[in-house]
Amino acid sequence: MGGIIDVGAGTVTARLKGFSRYALMADNRTFADLWGHWAQREVEVLVSRHVVQGANEREFQPDRSITRAELTKLLVEMLTRDPEGAVTLVSPATATFSDVTPGAWYYQHVETAARLGLVKGTGGLFRPGDPVTREEMAAMFVRALGLENQVAAAALETLPYADAGDIGGWAKGYVTLARQMGLMKGENATSFGPKSQANRAQGAVVVLRAMERKGWVSKTVTVSGLLSISELEGRHFELEVSVAGKVTRYVLLPADGPEGPVARRLESAVGRQVRVTALRDNSASVYMRGPALRVLEVEVLP
Repeated sequence: MGGIIDVGAGTVTARLKGFSRYALMADNRTFADLWGHWAQREVEVLVSRHVVQGANEREFQPDRSITRAELTKLLVEMLTRDPEGAVTLVSPATATFSDVTPGAWYYQHVETAARLGLVKGTGGLFRPGDPVTREEMAAMFVRALGLENQVAAAALETLPYADAGDIGGWAKGYVTLARQMGLMKGENATSFGPKSQANRAQGAVVVLRAMERKGWVSKTVTVSGLLSISELEGRHFELEVSVAGKVTRYVLLPADGPEGPVARRLESAVGRQVRVTALRDNSASVYMRGPALRVLEVEVLP
């Protein structure tokens, strides 16, 4: 039986008229320079959601300074994932900034951000290739989350960093709010590093924290149990998890589709105890056997 599917900015909403088989394809990629990196999990979640992209097909370049154009694109892509919002990319014929031309890969994102009041130029210039400092990144995220009206009050509070005095007077309220919301932490236990250049990994991590705080993306969960195959309503993977005598049966959906590496790892581990890292799929499971998980990683347990 059919249904109605609405495809929005990063979301798919299905209003089903009956039971059948449905599949939502996802991109589950990683990059060689992310293996073992502190931000690997966060970046891979965003890559799977098409919020961030690699610097090229092989590299994410997590430790490279993030530019104003790159961070602006991240912010706008984040906002388009808001299911309650109405943010769409704009492409005016006349550019707002003289150094952002209509043919640039970031043109629509910069123009959208300018229209939303997230970014400002100086002397008619946007400076798209300039690196972003950590205090500038705090300001851009606070604006993106619509908290500008709280900045003045936040600026009156004391920050627990030895280098708090190095934070620009204009930026203190933004940094305070970013810290209070759990979006940004210090470079270490005693320093915030306001004038340090933010890198691509930090930008991605703050995006994911903001999206999780707003409920626009699910946090990853890790569960262990017995992996099996079910033929009920179509062949699929299931994980039987027992905690304190309570048994939960999860439907496992490979994040990279039925033919991807995750699916092959699941196939090879049927009948074994495994640990899976996954995103919760809050839509109703078409198999009606339990909550659904979109699997990112599979580990066979001894």
